[in-house]
Amino acid sequence: MTQKTKLIFVVGASRSGTTMLSRILGNNTQITALKELHYFGDLFDPGNTAKSLSEEEIARSIATLLARQEKEVWHGKPTEKEINLASKISREFTSNNTNGFDLFERVATEFAKKEHTIYTVEHTPRNIYYASQILQNLPNAFIIFVARDPRAVLASQKKRWRRKWLGGSNTPWKEVIRVWVNYHPITMSKLWNKATNTALKLKNEPRFKLIRFEDIVETPEIIVKNICNFLDVDYEANMLSIPQIGSSNRDNLTSNKGIAKDVVNQWNNSLNIGELVISEHLCGQSMQDLRYTTAYMNKKMSLSLIFQIITFPIHILGVLFTNPRRAYIQLRATVKNKTKS
Repeated sequence: MTQKTKLIFVVGASRSGTTMLSRILGNNTQITALKELHYFGDLFDPGNTAKSLSEEEIARSIATLLARQEKEVWHGKPTEKEINLASKISREFTSNNTNGFDLFERVATEFAKKEHTIYTVEHTPRNIYYASQILQNLPNAFIIFVARDPRAVLASQKKRWRRKWLGGSNTPWKEVIRVWVNYHPITMSKLWNKATNTALKLKNEPRFKLIRFEDIVETPEIIVKNICNFLDVDYEANMLSIPQIGSSNRDNLTSNKGIAKDVVNQWNNSLNIGELVISEHLCGQSMQDLRYTTAYMNKKMSLSLIFQIITFPIHILGVLFTNPRRAYIQLRATVKNKTKS
């Protein structure tokens, strides 16, 4: 019987540094880094653990995961190669009671076996909404939540649509439009607050760890060594040698290795008063819990704040029009999480 792989899930609000931490962990010789597979909530509903998957469902999900790992989620339509490999893997399932957690663990084991490692790390941010189910159903799973100042998250989300011209040339136009429409300080602040509150409720779980993005940037070796102790893997110096790519503010610096320290306070020049007031008003308590200072919570009404409030309904319509399925997945995840917390 194949040894089960230990599963690491790096989660957080989108644009909080989950990809950066995944790259750091992926540099460890014991860990295989996976792409954002968007499995939970998309290919499998973690709330439906009683359902046994059919052979067809197993093969289809495996093929999609293989394709997403090969070509990323945007271009992850299975080819004949992935379909044939999925069929082979699915035949190795010996139980007729396979559920979605079993399937993910089996595929992750396949990825790790290919790279001769004992861990995999996956970094779909919204997996935070399924953290309780993951910990309950996957005894080999560890979850690391990356918290980042919500104002920095807003600033990154605001400029994220520009990634196509900052080194992300493979980004489809559909994704550029979706990201541009998706930004609104109210929506982004609410999602940050929901993700963070979910994490704070799990902070005492033994296989759950909460870290701040800013602390990784400030003292990377100390924080990464601490994470390695949490995961029971050896710290390796080359873990910090990651490419400086993926920023919403500058071109990819592929020749630069290491953790850029100038990314922490860039939000100061990116957000207007209205965005800052909304962010601090909606996220204030969680910000204080995570030691982020606030300065705009008591600011008076401004034209930029009025504009953000007026445009919010238009923004919601735009989100529903550009990608209704993804909006539904996000809403379903946050609502289900709310009812169970």
